[in-house]
Amino acid sequence: PEHMTLSYLPVGNRVKLRLTANGENLRDLQNDLEKQIKKVVVIIGDRVIATTEDKIEKILHDILVKQKLTISTAESCTGGELARLITSVSGSSNYFIGGIIPYQTEKKINVLGVDKNTIEKFTVVSEEVAAEMAVKCQDLFKSDIAISTTGVAGPNKDEDGNETGTVFYAVRIKDKTENFRLFLPHLDRGDFVNFVSQKIIQDLVTLLVANK
Repeated sequence: PEHMTLSYLPVGNRVKLRLTANGENLRDLQNDLEKQIKKVVVIIGDRVIATTEDKIEKILHDILVKQKLTISTAESCTGGELARLITSVSGSSNYFIGGIIPYQTEKKINVLGVDKNTIEKFTVVSEEVAAEMAVKCQDLFKSDIAISTTGVAGPNKDEDGNETGTVFYAVRIKDKTENFRLFLPHLDRGDFVNFVSQKIIQDLVTLLVANK
């Protein structure tokens, strides 16, 4: 409609769409906006993760509570930031079972239970290790969902030659694992950890919305 505008606003690693309406009758404008929002949601489909201003961790909270799911984490390169974001929301104890930070390779094997042969064959920063970490994390905490991260935060390559900014993470929901890879060579350690953690929560939300 001529009295409306649609803006595209980057928010972290997401895009917020903002509809603005101009007119004199507030009730009519609200009704028009609601109609147009419904049309936009239909067009975008499963890519819509929320129609509110909430942070991504709050959106995850609402979904986990609604779907009655529990979650746990096994973090290496993100160093606990993912668990911090998840537990920053009041009421997170209802679904967050626990987390582990097996930062050293030895701890991934001896504490989490990752097969040493998997690490020797694919290196510790790999899709295969991330996937196995998620399985072991789910087994350890008996959660519906388990998330794992392994990567190189920098500033140097790791001992296997994996480049700074490389990260593999796995999202395991019930008995299905989704694997992801990112390459973020231009971020410093702090930004890398935060961006990856935010991106993982976004990907989890997307998967849960699609599977609802």
